Amino acid sequence: MSMFRDRKRRNVKCRIVCGILSALLLVLNSCGIPENPNSPVDNPNIGVSIPVAEFYDLKLSGTLDYFWRYAISEDWFYCVSRKREPGAVQRNIWYVYRNGTHSIFEPEIYIEREGGIPLVLLADSEENCFLFCQDDNGEFSLEKYDAAGVMQWHRGYATSRFQDVGDTLTDGIVTKDGRIFLYAYGEAGRVFAFGAEGGFEEIYVSKLDVLEGLAEGKDDKVYGYYVTGEIPVFWEVGGEEETFTCPITPLQVFGGHEDGIYLCGKGGLWRYDPATGQTERMWEWEDEYVQIDGDHVTYIFRENEKVHLLCLRSSVLIGQGDVLTFVSVDFRDGQDYPPKQIVTVSNARNNDSLSHMDDMVRLYNRQSKKYRVVIVAPQEETARSDYIGTLQLQLIRGEGPDLIDVQGMDVDGLAAKGVFEDLTHYYERVDTEEILEPVREAGKVMGRDMMVIPSFSLETLLSREEMEPTEWTPARFLELSQKKALFRSPMSQMETFWYCMGAKGIEHFVDYEKRECHFNCEEFCSVLEGCAQWESEETSDELLIRAYINSTDMFLAYKNRKAYWLGNPGWNGAENQFYPTDVFVMNSASENKEGAWDFLAYLLTRDMQDRIDWEFPVRKDSLEQFFESSYIEQGTEFNYYEGYGVLTQEDFGTMRGLIEHAVYRDSALISGSSPIRLILYEEVGMYFAGDATLEETVEKIQNRVSIYLNEL
Repeated sequence: MSMFRDRKRRNVKCRIVCGILSALLLVLNSCGIPENPNSPVDNPNIGVSIPVAEFYDLKLSGTLDYFWRYAISEDWFYCVSRKREPGAVQRNIWYVYRNGTHSIFEPEIYIEREGGIPLVLLADSEENCFLFCQDDNGEFSLEKYDAAGVMQWHRGYATSRFQDVGDTLTDGIVTKDGRIFLYAYGEAGRVFAFGAEGGFEEIYVSKLDVLEGLAEGKDDKVYGYYVTGEIPVFWEVGGEEETFTCPITPLQVFGGHEDGIYLCGKGGLWRYDPATGQTERMWEWEDEYVQIDGDHVTYIFRENEKVHLLCLRSSVLIGQGDVLTFVSVDFRDGQDYPPKQIVTVSNARNNDSLSHMDDMVRLYNRQSKKYRVVIVAPQEETARSDYIGTLQLQLIRGEGPDLIDVQGMDVDGLAAKGVFEDLTHYYERVDTEEILEPVREAGKVMGRDMMVIPSFSLETLLSREEMEPTEWTPARFLELSQKKALFRSPMSQMETFWYCMGAKGIEHFVDYEKRECHFNCEEFCSVLEGCAQWESEETSDELLIRAYINSTDMFLAYKNRKAYWLGNPGWNGAENQFYPTDVFVMNSASENKEGAWDFLAYLLTRDMQDRIDWEFPVRKDSLEQFFESSYIEQGTEFNYYEGYGVLTQEDFGTMRGLIEHAVYRDSALISGSSPIRLILYEEVGMYFAGDATLEETVEKIQNRVSIYLNEL
C-alpha cells in the first residue's frame, strides 16, 4: 500500500514538473527566442557526413597549353617552358617552374636544365618532382628532385630499353610508395615500371584492346584502363591475365589509392575497386556544398585525407589567361552545413554559348552558406519562344521563378504590368558609385531600378573620315547616304530604319509610365521618308565599318583598320550600343526576395566582377583590372601574344570613352518580342512596299501603339 502511495506521489510530481517546463517553453517562445537553427527538425544533415569543397583560383598570364608539360600536387603547380633569351634557345635551356596553388601567378624557377626534351613531368605528395627526358644523344633519363629543386638521383637508359617507343612516353604516374610507371598509349600499349630509386624493373604488355591510361588503386595496385569502348575494362599491371569489367562508364579515370579508382562521370564522382567490382558514389557535382563543373575537371588525386581536383576554364578572349581552379573536398559533420534555401532563376537560353549564367550561379553557390540558386531552363524539345511566352503568362499571374533573365522578353510591357520588383531600396545596400554610369542607367525601367547587369559588350561604327560625333544623328546618316556608300554590304530599307531608330529608338517616342506615344511628329516622319529613298549596293569603298567589341583584343583588331571611332547615329548625337549577355530582374511575386537579392548583389561584388573575363565587367575597379590584365608587352613570359600589338594608355582612354557614351538596347527590339516593334515592323513594311502613304502609316502606328499602352 505504501508502495502505491509513493508511486502516486511521484506521478503528481512529474505532472507538476512537466507543467512548469511547458509553461517555461511558452514564455520563451513568446519572448521571441528562436529555436536552435541546427536542431534535428531544422537540419536533417546533423550526424550525416557532407562533402564540402574549397576553391582556389590561379589565373595564368596565357593559356595552359603554352607549357610543354605540367603537374600538380596539393601545394604546387609545376610547368615546363623554354628560356626565352636568344642564346638560351640556341643552347636549349629550359626551366621547370613552380607556383603555389593558393597564390597569384608569379612562378619561380624550380629546376634549370640544359639540353634534351622533357617528355614526362610528375609530382608526388612529398613535394618531389620527376622528369623523364630524351637526351641530346637520343638516349633517355629519369631524374628525381626534392622540394628545394635539388637532384636526388639521375638514371640513364639506352634507347633499346624502350623498344623504339621511348619518345612516345608522354604520361605516367607516381605511386604512393614512390614507384614510377610510364606508358605508351594505344593498341598493344606497353607499361614501363621503375623502382622508387629509378631502377628499370619491367615492361608490361597491355591486355586491353587499347591502353588509355594508368591509375593507382587500393593495396598499391596499378591498373590500366580502356573506357571508351563498348564496355569499360580495367587490367592490373603485373597481375593475372584477367581483366575487370566496370559497371559504370566514366568520362575520365584517376587514381585514388586507398579510395580505389576515381571514376569521373557526367553527374559526379565515383570510386571503384576492380578486384571486388564494388562502386560507390562519393558526390554529385551539383551537391550543395560541392558545386564543381564536372566538364572542367582535368585531374584528380587523393592526399592528406582530402580529394584534390584541378579544373581548367579556358579563356574565351585573347589577352585573358586561362584559369586553373584547385579544389579540395573532404567530408564534414552536417551540423555545420544545413540545407540551403532555394532561389530559382529562369534561363531561356539554356544552350546559348554566349550566356555565362551557369558560371555565375556556380560561383555564387560556392560562397553562399544560406542560399542556393537553381536554374530553371526549358526542356530540349521546347522552343525558346514558347518557353518565354509561357514564362510571361506565369509572371502576369503572379507565379514563376524568383529571378528572370529577361533577354528577349518585353521588359517595358511587363514592367508596366508590375511583374518586376523595384530594386531601388535594395540598391541602397550596394556601393553604386563603383558601377559604371551607363550600366546604372541601363538597369532602369520607367525611371526605376529594376535590372541587374553583370557584364556587357559594345557595338559601334568606325568611319574612314573624321566626323563630329555631336552631329551624328539619323538625319545626318540619311543625308550622307545620298552622297556615298556607307556600308560594304547592302542594307534593306527596314534594316536602315532600325539603324536610324537607334538603341533607344522606341523609348524616344514612347513614355510607358504616362502611357503615351509620339510617332506623329516631324522626326519620325523624316526618318520614314529618308529610309523609303534608301538605296545601297555592295562596295569595297565603304565609309563606315561595323564593330563589335567585347575585349581589348577586339579593340586592337579594329584599331588596326586605321579608322575613326564614331558611334551609331543617335537622336542626341553619336552613341554606342550596349549589349549585356545576361540581364536579371526579380519577380515581384517572389517569396524569397532576400535570397534573390543576395544573388543579384553578389553579381556586382568585386569578387564576382574580377572573375568576369568573357566580356567587360560593370564595376569601375574591375574594369580597370580587366584592362591591366590585358596589357601584354612584347616578349612577356608565359604567353603566345607576341605580334598582337600593344595597348597604350590612349587606347584605354578611347575604350573608356566608348563605354561612357554607351546606350542600352533592349534585346526585345532584336528578337521581335516587343509588341511595339511588331507594330512598327508591320506598318513600316507596308509603307516601304507602297501599300500605304506616309500619313496613313504614321496614323496607324500612333493609334495601335496608343491602344497597346492603354491596355497595359
